[in-house]
Amino acid sequence: MRNFLRLKEKVRTHFASSTALLSVSLGLAILSPCLVSCVSQETPSETKATKKKKRKRSKPEHEDMLAPPNMTLGEATRKYIPASRFNEGTPLTDADYVRAAEVAIHQRDDGSSMTLASEAIRLNPKSAAAYYVRGRARYGGLADGEKSSIDDLKRSIELGLGGPSTAGAWHSLARAYDAQKDVPRAIEAIEEAIRLRPDDQAAYRTKAAILTANNRKQEAIGAYSMALKLKPEDAEMYFQRGQLFENLKQFDDALKDYEGAIVHGREGNQMPYKLMALKREASIFSKDGKFQKAADVLSIAISIDKFDEELHRLRGEAYERLHKYAEAVADYSKAIEMAPDFSQHSYEARARCYEKLGKVDLAAADLKESKRLMDAPAERPLYELKH
Repeated sequence: MRNFLRLKEKVRTHFASSTALLSVSLGLAILSPCLVSCVSQETPSETKATKKKKRKRSKPEHEDMLAPPNMTLGEATRKYIPASRFNEGTPLTDADYVRAAEVAIHQRDDGSSMTLASEAIRLNPKSAAAYYVRGRARYGGLADGEKSSIDDLKRSIELGLGGPSTAGAWHSLARAYDAQKDVPRAIEAIEEAIRLRPDDQAAYRTKAAILTANNRKQEAIGAYSMALKLKPEDAEMYFQRGQLFENLKQFDDALKDYEGAIVHGREGNQMPYKLMALKREASIFSKDGKFQKAADVLSIAISIDKFDEELHRLRGEAYERLHKYAEAVADYSKAIEMAPDFSQHSYEARARCYEKLGKVDLAAADLKESKRLMDAPAERPLYELKH
């Protein structure tokens, strides 16, 4: 359960950054929600923008300059090239360094990957594979590294990379162009990746994310549909497409997709999309005045994750609209118990229900606490958090 909660929080965080991006360009409601969230697939725009806000620094004097590596070449060589290779008694080749760079990048050690790939290029300046891996590492490991990443990826294609890696290079180019907000080139690159590998679901996901972030919702729906043809059990894709349908006010289609996310989000990293789809379904039912349906859906969600205070608050709202004030009080109380310092609205809502139940003193106490929370600083002082 603890691992699942960590995963859910990670997805929520990701979706929160998504909304900021999409609310500007789409006005959408995901995976960082107003009505819930906005579209959440980890879009190249979001991923790069949020991960790279991160390490702002002025551009180096030389565009090609690498970020300080985590290890020296010798250290990276010893870590990522098997000891058995040193026992062979022959000098290391560019191919050895490329393989090591691939291992490093898969371990998210972009600095070492760049160092190893650069050594491969020194040994063989025409190594397409070395430029390919260094281009990918530069995208992830350099502040403002998109340009040098693009240069390396283009060079790898020019040198005749070949095989599935060529499609991979075009896919990586699309992400780098998107991070530079060069949407036409990003679309052109991802379409070339799809042409070379029409069975690559990840490429359709990336295309859909780029289109979504640029307010091309109908085209994004088409790309998500292609991704689902290739992998019909992908709960995340159903959720993403459902968000777009909901934003377009195509609520029947949205509900079908949310149901798809619920059906296929049974386990692992798909489970958070099931929970978010249940929330979205409840929101649609509530807007349509179907409060009992909303409450029933939220009850299913609570049976999966009883520690989500928002689920209890939302079900409390549904019960309140159904005039089931005792049930609403129970849910609002649960939400307050789970997050007492962030429950201003739950206190206010519970006060309304207490008034309906004739418990005037309790209502007054809740209103007082709601006002206190509203007037309190949004965040606790840093020194308090240390104790």
